[in-house]
Amino acid sequence: MKTNMKSLLLILIILTIPISIYSQQEIDILNLDPDYIVATVENQEIKARLLDTEANLPFTLLRIKETNEGFYETLLSTEAGYDFLLEYKKRVLSTLIDAFLIIQIAKDKGVQILEEDVQGYIDTFLNELLASNNLNIDEFEQYIMTQGYDSLADYKSHLELQRRLALANYGLIDILFPNVTVSEEEITDYLNKNPVNTQESNSVHIYHILLDNNTDLNSVFNTINELGFEAAVMEYSKDDLTKFNNGDLGWIERGVFPEFDIAFEKNPGDVIGPVKTELGYHIIKVVEFSGGEQGQGQLKKDVGEMLKREKQLTLWENWLRSEFERESNQYSIKIYF
Repeated sequence: MKTNMKSLLLILIILTIPISIYSQQEIDILNLDPDYIVATVENQEIKARLLDTEANLPFTLLRIKETNEGFYETLLSTEAGYDFLLEYKKRVLSTLIDAFLIIQIAKDKGVQILEEDVQGYIDTFLNELLASNNLNIDEFEQYIMTQGYDSLADYKSHLELQRRLALANYGLIDILFPNVTVSEEEITDYLNKNPVNTQESNSVHIYHILLDNNTDLNSVFNTINELGFEAAVMEYSKDDLTKFNNGDLGWIERGVFPEFDIAFEKNPGDVIGPVKTELGYHIIKVVEFSGGEQGQGQLKKDVGEMLKREKQLTLWENWLRSEFERESNQYSIKIYF
């Protein structure tokens, strides 16, 4: 009952603006029919329902009432307060128009925004949210109504717009700034300033040779020293699953196989052994460490991508300040709000 009452309060708050102060036309601006078209960008309509969802004015007013009732009363009972709310809604509409423009510019420049990607994102996001909070869909809809949304459909519309805008942003960044490069020196400099401590690593990438009980260890190590670890794998390993892949065991998380945790005390390239497990004796080669599931080689690649993206984002911010308005002027924008 408390949830239903709070939801009802959210829906009714806007209707509590004193009608005696303003004309009916002014009241309608803050309480438009959901299907009323407030603006168009080219042939794309922005309806009052989407504007109301993004403005989320009832919930915002409720939060203000909970923290500063005097300010809340001023907003709802004075002409200055009304003007403030109207200006806020106009600013939200301006942000929506910019979002629709970026999405349209992206499409015109060749960015593909696939419906299955958008819907897949929404479904995955909601499923993970429900699972992590142990909610069913009806319970979640009741919750979002307490957060200012009229329905689950409105919340999905919010997620859809955010996903389309994100895809448009990153697609445009890659199209506008394709030639951004990061040097090996920049990557090395970053890693020197932000080193990965193998003692703090969660996993290690290892190769191994699973030995027969009768194998002569000296012969194995002689082969490793003379021909390399991979050659010794082919000659001595009895693990048929990894024998033809350099003995690659993949990534081993710390503590999963305690016998292999000795690898965390070594350095990439070190050969360790023999190490006894229930399968027999192993000779292990440490390939690389990680702070998660990726190693130093992948780490360098990831750092390069991160530094490239940082450069692109700087160029993107400059483009928004200097070029976005010029690009926008090529499109038909009509505002009916």
